[in-house]
Amino acid sequence: MANFKIGQHYDQSLRTMQPSEIKDNLEAIAYGVQEKSYTKNLTEDEIVELKDEYSKIAIHLSEIEAKKKEILEKIKAQVKEPKQRATMLLESIKFKSEQNTDSYI
Repeated sequence: MANFKIGQHYDQSLRTMQPSEIKDNLEAIAYGVQEKSYTKNLTEDEIVELKDEYSKIAIHLSEIEAKKKEILEKIKAQVKEPKQRATMLLESIKFKSEQNTDSYI
């Protein structure tokens, strides 16, 4: 056991097995299986890949947000006039009178 290193198999019979077979055997003799998360240090290549993926997603999100803004502005313009008319009608009903503007010379 003194020569045992991390990543090596303690039992010699495990050396000839495939990783899936090793996992199956260990699960069969284990009292239970627990999955836990851990922090893994990333290599420079992995960091570059993540940055590339992030930039693609950021650009895509930016495009979607621009479309969203454009659509909301169109909808807002469509709602503006009927909303003003509805407000004017509601005030007329509420106060039982209308506001009129006439020009006199």
